[in-house]
Amino acid sequence: MKNVKGWYLPDWDNHFEDNIIRIKDKGCQYQYLQREYALSFIKDFKKNCIDVGSNIGFWSKDMCLKFNHVYAFEPLPDNIECYKENLKEFKNYTLYDVAISNVNNIQMPLYVSSKECGNASLNNFGVQKGTTGNEIKLEELKTITVDVKKIDDYKFKDIGFIKVDCQVHEKEVIEGAIETIQQSKPVLCLELPTRDDIEKQYRNNLIEYLKKYNYILKGINGKENIFVYEQQ
Repeated sequence: MKNVKGWYLPDWDNHFEDNIIRIKDKGCQYQYLQREYALSFIKDFKKNCIDVGSNIGFWSKDMCLKFNHVYAFEPLPDNIECYKENLKEFKNYTLYDVAISNVNNIQMPLYVSSKECGNASLNNFGVQKGTTGNEIKLEELKTITVDVKKIDDYKFKDIGFIKVDCQVHEKEVIEGAIETIQQSKPVLCLELPTRDDIEKQYRNNLIEYLKKYNYILKGINGKENIFVYEQQ
């Protein structure tokens, strides 16, 4: 791993390194403005939160400062190593080395960009679209086999916030967390890009799905879409 302005990254990552170098303030915090916007919808920080696609801990680090406990999910081994180093000062998190979807206790291929440690997904389309705007050929992706579970398998209680960033696999994550969502009614922060018709339709399908559970899209900052429960 390498240290870039205080953040530990996998040696092979270029995307986050370039972004961190360009950040001039806020402790080199990637997506700081999106995170502050999303957390502005929280009314009670005494609850717990969930970070799906926690990567190297950009969001988790702030969430550990604000919430009671962070339940983080990251399947990529190099990211897990960096996450633990970046959050070594914190004790109020639990990191699970599994991928999250709408199925449980199976193994599936995880597709990974060779240059972007934040570009990994159970959906190869999401990785091929890339985080940099440059599409990647399928044969250029790395593939590893990972354990897959549902959020609902964990029976988490008192959840106030769920952030999901997993490259066009957000709907599947939410489907596998719907019991937890119905019980705790947390604020949802979902990364949903709309760069082409496929991504737009995927986002629309998720919006319609969440409406069935009284979740309404309340705001967007960048690619982060904020959904809040509204009693009917």
